[in-house]
Amino acid sequence: MSDQTTTDSTSPYTTPETTAPAATPAVAGSAAQATLGQRAGAYLIDVILASIVAGILSSLVGQVSSILGSLLSFTGIAYVLVRDSLPQTDGQSIGKKLLGLRAVTSDGQSLSGNWQPGLLRNVILVIPFMALVELIVLITKKDAPEGLLRLGDQWANTKVIQVPK
Repeated sequence: MSDQTTTDSTSPYTTPETTAPAATPAVAGSAAQATLGQRAGAYLIDVILASIVAGILSSLVGQVSSILGSLLSFTGIAYVLVRDSLPQTDGQSIGKKLLGLRAVTSDGQSLSGNWQPGLLRNVILVIPFMALVELIVLITKKDAPEGLLRLGDQWANTKVIQVPK
């Protein structure tokens, strides 16, 4: 970073003052990656909450219209797909927010409003039994130099980091 210089415009003989550059906030790329336990915990919180909300909506509306009730049962699946990209969440699903985590691109940018990597990283989780495969991938990559990256992270070029407090 270069120093910024300022001069007094009232006198041509004044020596320039050197000021320190403004501090830049730490980028998410330098934050610690989430642990296996944190990631699993956040996923479980998200799945449980999504199931409860989808179940309640489906049963309430299902009493009026079985077709609409069936469609609303898919709200849980929709949440799992878009949870990291919702504009108001800053890359944090409910589970990630509770555990102090954030999904970001590999260069540290939030997934908030960034739908393509958000959907790409989560689409695998709605395929039956693939969440278990993803857990096995995370367990086997626990000591990998690139960190804990599940298949969805590798495909979307994302990672999950701990949010600095």
